[in-house]
Amino acid sequence: MIKKEELLKFLKEAEVLEEKSIPVYTKHLDSTLFLSGFSKEEQEELKKVLLILKKGSEEHREIYEDLINKIRESAKDVY
Repeated sequence: MIKKEELLKFLKEAEVLEEKSIPVYTKHLDSTLFLSGFSKEEQEELKKVLLILKKGSEEHREIYEDLINKIRESAKDVY
């Protein structure tokens, strides 16, 4: 069992981690791949994977946000 405020704190931390991970996947993506020594095909595949990770993190952040709001609005105090 976990108290509402403790659960909200945990979920907010998870949301922040997801949000922080998004730029990691995309920051300087083109220049990093260009300098990497990977072939053009490998660069494109890596770019696809990193963009998938970015999209997944954006979706996770939204899920956390929705969950946080639902729990905040709930009268329930123990989960």
